[in-house]
This record gives sequence, C-alpha cells and structure tokens, in this order.
Amino acid sequence: FKVISQTNDGKAFHCFMVGPEWKDKAGAVQELLCGMAGDPAGKKILDELGFSGFEPVDAGAIAGLKALVEA
Repeated sequence: FKVISQTNDGKAFHCFMVGPEWKDKAGAVQELLCGMAGDPAGKKILDELGFSGFEPVDAGAIAGLKALVEA
C-alpha cells in the first residue's frame, strides 16, 4: 500500500480494480459497490469508512490516475 497524494478537491478517488480472472464478474462487482448506499448493510459499512458511496469512473479518469502513478 502506497499513498501517492492527498487532496480535498475531489479530483482523487479510491479505486477498485478487478484482475483478469474476474473480468467476467467486473460488472457485478461494480454494481455491488455502487449499490452499497441503498442497502442497509452496505450503508453501515460506508458509514464506518466515512464514505457516502462509490460511483463508477470513466476510462479518462483511470488514464489520469495511471499517468500520476507512472510519473
């Protein structure tokens, strides 16, 4: 685990990545994570983490993160 940078401007985010062996399950994992706020057990976990929820990110955001990591 390595902290690359910290910000409060909302331009950085937590990211979950699915390995190649889970490629066929990526949509289900995304749906589960993004739906946590609407599920009582998921909401409890989010509250404990101090998160309001997860949302999908587009390929452009991932490319920006990759560029930051490789810099």
